[in-house]
Amino acid sequence: LPAALEEIYERNREVFHEAPVYRGVESLDSSAVTLLFTAAVSEENIFLGNRVLNRELFLTFRRLGVELPYTQIDVHSK
Repeated sequence: LPAALEEIYERNREVFHEAPVYRGVESLDSSAVTLLFTAAVSEENIFLGNRVLNRELFLTFRRLGVELPYTQIDVHSK
């Protein structure tokens, strides 16, 4: 994971001041494990940094074969 975080930084140097850091497991829920990551960004990039980091982590985990479940709702109409 440290190498992947360094790659994320290298691809997004205009957003991050340094490589994002994995801080650990934030919570264990019935159908999810929430991981905590932090990243240093300038104030004007706070929201962009969050979106970029989430997208990059999603793609990294997908590439590594980690399944990321999401809530689904089935809608049936008459």
